[in-house]
Amino acid sequence: MLLLAILITTGLLFYIQWSFTEGYSRFFFKKGEETKQVFLQNLLPRYKQVGDWSFIRRNKKTWGETVDAVAIIVDPHYNQEIQSSFKFNAGHIDDMRQQTPDPKILRKRLSDDLRKRNTPTPPKPTIAVRFILLDAEKRFLGGPPFWPKGLQFDEIHDQKGQRIGFMAIDISSYQRNPLNLIFFEENLSGLIIILSIIMASALLITLPLARLFLRPIAKIIEGTDELVEGNYQYQISVNSKDELEDLAKKVNVLADRLKHNEIARKRWVADISHELRTPISVLKVNIEALEDGITEPSADAFKLLQNRLKSLNTLVDDLHDLSLSEIGALGYDSSQVDVLAVLNDVCRGFSLASKEAGLGFEADLCEQLKFISIADGQRLNQVFSNILRNSIKYTQAPGFIQISAEVIGDKLYINFEDSSPSVSKADMPHIFERLYRVDSSRNRKTGGSGLGLAICQNIVAAHDGTIDAQPSKLGGLKVSIKLPMNDQIFI
Repeated sequence: MLLLAILITTGLLFYIQWSFTEGYSRFFFKKGEETKQVFLQNLLPRYKQVGDWSFIRRNKKTWGETVDAVAIIVDPHYNQEIQSSFKFNAGHIDDMRQQTPDPKILRKRLSDDLRKRNTPTPPKPTIAVRFILLDAEKRFLGGPPFWPKGLQFDEIHDQKGQRIGFMAIDISSYQRNPLNLIFFEENLSGLIIILSIIMASALLITLPLARLFLRPIAKIIEGTDELVEGNYQYQISVNSKDELEDLAKKVNVLADRLKHNEIARKRWVADISHELRTPISVLKVNIEALEDGITEPSADAFKLLQNRLKSLNTLVDDLHDLSLSEIGALGYDSSQVDVLAVLNDVCRGFSLASKEAGLGFEADLCEQLKFISIADGQRLNQVFSNILRNSIKYTQAPGFIQISAEVIGDKLYINFEDSSPSVSKADMPHIFERLYRVDSSRNRKTGGSGLGLAICQNIVAAHDGTIDAQPSKLGGLKVSIKLPMNDQIFI
């Protein structure tokens, strides 16, 4: 900000200096043109009357009177100076002229009057004395006898358009007049002083502002450094009431999420270790029992090992599917699918399993109702199967499972409900989290792997749908799925 203020002020100084110099030059050029016109207004009538320049060539006094007359017109300050110097007005001079017609006596009386009044002689005319007059053959008539090389002369024409002379005005020497230069330099010095004050004020203002701005930025940098070091507990305290405070709050939110992600990561590693350790330990014990002869090799013993191995393989497959779905790498074979037909097939397959578990089963689905969408039928089958498998596993017999579906506009709503037991309000928001199980004892008979619903959520999200859970009116859990009618193939 300080550098910007310095650049602007410096640029402004150079611009003002240039503008002032240009204005100074334009002023004298315009003044010179005005002086030329006034000279012509005084000289041409007399030239017309005489017919040549003899009234100047023969009488040099005429030239001096002409210069004085022009100077009074083009330089009001000069006219005022004359009036103050003589200390009498034109009326007093007229009175003396009437009393003394003789010019010589009048001049003497005026001189005597000036001496009595102790009045200095009139000032010398200013720009008017720099006017130069030449005749048609460029012979000198009046003005300074020497002028700068390359001075531009303008032609003078009479009423018939014939050239009768040349004129020019040397404004360069008048521009270099000490008084004019002092005026120019004083004004320029005043501008420099003003701009210097502005720059000093900018310095006094920007330094405290810079400190004010840098203080919260330094805190934010310190906070991000703590995050880089892994200290997610660190909170940035900024009360600047501006965008920096908003940025600090966002960084604090980021730190909080990183903290929760770190906790979730550690829990994920611990849960994975636990989930893998249990079936591996069972396999190890059973194999050692066979090796030590504690258990006789038999079909039942090998079947038990096969079941444990199958359970471990299922867990690994679920972990693989979940990891792929979370990074968006789970493959989808999308095509035109009747989602309700897929749901009907799943329900028919699980109706027998529910009866074997001592549970009632009802699927309120109209087979004539269709919902055609671009989807992966195999993945949707996986979602519906996981949900029904959980319902059969957790619902106590004698219980009841109910499935219903409804099409509203271009949305399909599917509800899976079961009877008790239900899920507590504290556990309800977490049942779609990976490896989260309501059964705190983590019993493999009822606990499952805790990955099924997390996989379901990712698959439904990949189909631009939503899935949530809430208490069921039957006393258990209600899982609701909403799917849109997609019309584009996805991968």
